[in-house]
Amino acid sequence: MAEWERADVDAVAESVITEVPNDTPVHEGDLTLEHLLARAQAYGIAAEQYQAYADRRWGRGWRLNPHGRRRAWDELDRYRNDPQGYLDKIESELHRVS
Repeated sequence: MAEWERADVDAVAESVITEVPNDTPVHEGDLTLEHLLARAQAYGIAAEQYQAYADRRWGRGWRLNPHGRRRAWDELDRYRNDPQGYLDKIESELHRVS
């Protein structure tokens, strides 16, 4: 990934949820599905693809449950320096299951 692409991903990710620090407890400043999808899209992952992956990983209830959304956010955050690696992981998982 080129340096400018990484800077773009970081800028978008930061702007998506600047009002909720990473260490905020789940019950405060709830993450929305829109926050998660915006961050996934900043990584180059289509919303539908991310939702299909997350449904398989955490079950369909992850979208409604604040704890489930926090787990999804934390996983996205772990891959902030390797969005292509995360996309590869998602594609591999979706391909394996289909």
